[in-house]
Amino acid sequence: MTAIPYRTALIVGAGSGISASVAHGLAAAGLKVGLAARNIDKLRPLAGEIGAGRFAVDASDAAAVAHFVRSGGRAARRA
Repeated sequence: MTAIPYRTALIVGAGSGISASVAHGLAAAGLKVGLAARNIDKLRPLAGEIGAGRFAVDASDAAAVAHFVRSGGRAARRA
């Protein structure tokens, strides 16, 4: 595997499928992972497994995602 030149990763629209696999891989590579989705309660098990932060944001709302990114995550509810 190629070294990842970043220390953190954010997965917007996170769920239990492909994004969960990516989250596991990123965490295993030593990155701090953030998971963003509409329903952060569903992310609790995955976040617990990899020590990820959870953020409430609707990935289908481009303006909400842009606001979330511009605010550095402060615009979303964290858990």
